[in-house]
Amino acid sequence: MRRLFSTLVRAALVAAVLAVVRAVLLDRAPQRALHGSEPVIGSLDTWPAVPRKPAP
Repeated sequence: MRRLFSTLVRAALVAAVLAVVRAVLLDRAPQRALHGSEPVIGSLDTWPAVPRKPAP
């Protein structure tokens, strides 16, 4: 009986830690909706134009 209780407590602790880690990771993910034509920071739309090598 003691071993079963210990196993259940350990499983609950692991589940709680995984829930906290998942919540932190989801909180850090970009979930901001776009406002009109405003580009997302870091998207390809915000990168400067790359100059091309002139053709010989």
